[in-house]
Amino acid sequence: MEPILLPAVWTVFTGYLLWWMLVVKRSEPITADEAKMLWKIHKKNAHCSGQKWEPLRRKGDRIEGFQCECGYQYEQKRPIVAGTHRTSKQVYMNPFEENLTL
Repeated sequence: MEPILLPAVWTVFTGYLLWWMLVVKRSEPITADEAKMLWKIHKKNAHCSGQKWEPLRRKGDRIEGFQCECGYQYEQKRPIVAGTHRTSKQVYMNPFEENLTL
């Protein structure tokens, strides 16, 4: 019984861990300017006639989204295991340099 049960438990645990890492998301704060810009994009794309929006606040003063008069609600969510954004280095090539390979 144990040779069958132990791999099954580990398979379920591994599946749950993969699901948690890939699907579960957390709320991220945004600025009021970002919320206003996202609301304007919503109005343009959805042809919304709403004139007001309300920020969605969680945990004090953190804005995590907005709600439009029309009922549309946006929340900024990101995966829990998302890495940090890497900036690429700019490489400048000297056109007069010998050994220039393209």
